[in-house]
Amino acid sequence: MAILPAQPDNSWNFIFRQNIGLVLVLVSGAAMILGYDKDYISNGYLTTFCLVVALVALLLHESRPFKRWENITQEVDEMNREKESAELRRKQE
Repeated sequence: MAILPAQPDNSWNFIFRQNIGLVLVLVSGAAMILGYDKDYISNGYLTTFCLVVALVALLLHESRPFKRWENITQEVDEMNREKESAELRRKQE
């Protein structure tokens, strides 16, 4: 697992890599809404193109550089430990 920096880099490259997935999904949705039932491209091609763009955006979104710090399995382990310690305290009383 990679060690994340205390603060993410705020350069344009970081901002681009962090948000490109969202931007592509919005572009794909807008293209689908605005381009459907127009005469310059068939609906099948437009739908396929927008689906491919949305899937690429999903992959880019999942590979963004800065994600949530905590790991969900660590959170669940901590909750289970707290629950077990509370049960032990009740048994001791």
